[in-house]
Amino acid sequence: MRTSTTRSAAALVMAAILVGSTAGVATAAPAPHYSTCSAADLNGTLGQIDPGVGQRASFLTLTANQGASCTLSGYLLDPRFVDGNGALLPTRAEQEGAAAPPVTVGPGHAAELPLRWTGIPVADGDDPDAPAPAALEFSLDGVRGPVTVTWTGGHVFNGGHLMVGSVRG
Repeated sequence: MRTSTTRSAAALVMAAILVGSTAGVATAAPAPHYSTCSAADLNGTLGQIDPGVGQRASFLTLTANQGASCTLSGYLLDPRFVDGNGALLPTRAEQEGAAAPPVTVGPGHAAELPLRWTGIPVADGDDPDAPAPAALEFSLDGVRGPVTVTWTGGHVFNGGHLMVGSVRG
């Protein structure tokens, strides 16, 4: 009788441990769903150029084509300037500021990325007679494939140095 009492007590303790261990477990909330799109679903434009003392600043605005919607986040990935023939030009990108929350672009909603660059020759090799970039190509979280935006910002000197902020709404 003593063995069965010990076993019963052990079973009750084990059951209490199992119930207690699951009682405090919270179920995980489902991960947020972010819709992705292809680069062809987006249009990008460089806004008004604000000149400073040697510096230029603008916002790169991304909008979705009719019927498309996607969630964008982070910074431009692997940005590169290209000339009119598609040849790569010197590009050195640097992230600036804290990352903002993801932004969904779709009907009536756009995303912006702040950009800054040097608009006057400041370094060895800066040639004001060389052609200015024709486009900026980049990747971005939430987008399949590289995005190409016509570059209307003129020359980017200092070895193609581009300061890039995070996507924001």
